[in-house]
Amino acid sequence: MKTTRQPWQISLFAKYLGLIVLLFIPIGLLFAYSNNVATDVIGKEIRASNIKQLSFLSSQIETERAEGEQSRRRGQLRPVEHPDRFYRNARTLTLHDPVDRQREAVGRSELQR
Repeated sequence: MKTTRQPWQISLFAKYLGLIVLLFIPIGLLFAYSNNVATDVIGKEIRASNIKQLSFLSSQIETERAEGEQSRRRGQLRPVEHPDRFYRNARTLTLHDPVDRQREAVGRSELQR
């Protein structure tokens, strides 16, 4: 004997599916809100850090400029030398490819003929 279902009756699967959907809606809203708050907080912290670094850099530039003016007034220029020898050597490196320079030399020699 088969029982007939009334039109207002909903299957158990549909009830559980609806319950899961109703539970995920507030979870999604809370996730979106917390993500927005976290993004705002991180953005504010990054801006504050950048401002702090820029103010430190500007104070260093002002100090160097003032020291440079004082040394010029005294007629002394102190040599600026970086303590790291690898940095000093890196300043003399070129960024050009030696193969490109060879091609340029060959091209110049062909033009001179």
